[in-house]
Amino acid sequence: SFLASRGADVLAVDPGSLNLSPQAHPFHSRIKHVPKRALDAEEELAKFGPVDYLVCDINIAPDLSAAMIVKVADLGVLKPGARLMLTLKMVQRAKKGFPETRAKAIEILEARFKVWKSYHLFSNSHREWTVLAIFNPPASSSS
Repeated sequence: SFLASRGADVLAVDPGSLNLSPQAHPFHSRIKHVPKRALDAEEELAKFGPVDYLVCDINIAPDLSAAMIVKVADLGVLKPGARLMLTLKMVQRAKKGFPETRAKAIEILEARFKVWKSYHLFSNSHREWTVLAIFNPPASSSS
């Protein structure tokens, strides 16, 4: 909602329901909801994209969310230089391994993104970490 309230067109890909009310919040008309998982929404993503921003707040293990983001990037829906804001979530009970888990997720992201910043935001819980990155598509091979 925040991005839409600032004038951005938003494609919300989430299998859950969204409470959108353009009558109460006119900027909600800027949000298109696709009630699917991101990797199942290739057609919708292709129609909407390429996009400048990818924001992900999925509640799965950090390495899985990073791998999913790389797969979404490989669908061709991001413009070169697109910005990524990804919240990594420590879904295991033990907090002890979070630095290693974060490092592994960042390593996965670096296949397609230049990680610009990785830090704990004030708004993050103690089990979350935010990664900011810039999409860097692989160079196309010429024959």
